[in-house]
Amino acid sequence: MSIPSGWSFLLPEFWVAGLIGLLLMLDLKRHDRARHRTLGAITALGLLPLLPILLWQGSLGAQELLGGMYRIDPLSTLFKGIFALTALLVVLMTRELVHTLEQNHSEFYLLLL
Repeated sequence: MSIPSGWSFLLPEFWVAGLIGLLLMLDLKRHDRARHRTLGAITALGLLPLLPILLWQGSLGAQELLGGMYRIDPLSTLFKGIFALTALLVVLMTRELVHTLEQNHSEFYLLLL
C-alpha cells in the first residue's frame, strides 16, 4: 500500500498524532512513580524529529492538498516549527514541576501536544 503523493506533506500532523497515541498507550501500561519522567522524556524525544521534518517541508514551497482545502506554505511551516520548539522547551523546563503533581502526569503532556 502506497501513500498518495501529497499526503507526505501531512507527516508532521501524523507524527504528533502518533506521539499522542504512544503516550496514551504508555499511560495505560505504566503506573509507577517514575511514569512522569518517562512520559516527559518520550515527549521531548518525540518532538526532536519533528524539527528537521518541518525544515524539509518548509524548503519545498507551497503545496495544496485535498482539492485546495489544506494549504502548506513556508509561513504555516514556520509557525508549526515555533510551536514544536516551544513545546519542547516547555517539556524541558517543567520536568520538576510535573513531579509535584500527585496525578494526571500524562494529561499535561497530552494537552501540550
